[in-house]
Order: sequence, then structure tokens, then C-alpha cells
Amino acid sequence: MTEQIAYCVMLFFLGILTPEDIKENKLSARKIMFFAVTGAIYRLLISSFSGRDFLESLIPGGMLILLAVLTGESIGLGDGIVVTVFGLWTGIMFTTITVCTGIIFSGICGFFFWIIGEKRLIPFVPFLLIGMEVSLFYV
Repeated sequence: MTEQIAYCVMLFFLGILTPEDIKENKLSARKIMFFAVTGAIYRLLISSFSGRDFLESLIPGGMLILLAVLTGESIGLGDGIVVTVFGLWTGIMFTTITVCTGIIFSGICGFFFWIIGEKRLIPFVPFLLIGMEVSLFYV
């Protein structure tokens, strides 16, 4: 039951961040902070997450944050922070599957833009949302 709550909350979280990521290529720090704090409280009070599970859940987002720093933010720092919050709510396995699925879909989109010769920024949060929906159906 607690997993379903976390999945619903994360669908809502990604759903409200997707329009602003598409329109502005920026993410609301206030919204992200709200979900981060509530996610930490959720994991500490409601879930059976151990301390190790808690730290492991931050790894996928931490890896994206590291990639953002190393690539001069070719990958957005905000995307890494969103994935960190996502991991806090859903755990390392589901987050990793969702991120990998989102990367595949964003890669397909990027390849399409490359073929037509258009260079543009591709927002990642919508692909996380798609990746989560696909993961929910197949995992």
C-alpha cells in the first residue's frame, strides 16, 4: 500500500513539473523542496526504509547531479535534483528503471531532432514522467 502512495505522489510531482520544464526549461525550487521534505518525512515515519535504503535511494539522482557538474550542465542540475527526490519516494530500483527508460525516450527524441537538423534543449522531466508510466505498467 505504501508503494502505491509513493507512486501516486511521484506521478503528481512529475505531472506538475512537466509543463514548466517544457515551457521554461526551469524547475520550481519551492515545489521540489516541498516534495523532498515530505518524501523524507514519509520515508522516516511511514515506510520501512532502513538508513542504508534511504542513502541508496539517493544514488541515481546523485549520479545525474555529478554528470551535470562534469558536463557543465549539458544535463540539467535540476533534473538530478528531481531524480534525487524521486528516489527518496520510490527507492533505488524503481528510480533506476524509470531514469533508464526516460533516458531511452529522450534519446529517441534527441535523435529525431538531430535527423531533422534542429538543435534545441530537451527537457528531461517529461521523459521521466513517460518512463515512470512505462515502468508502472511493466515492472
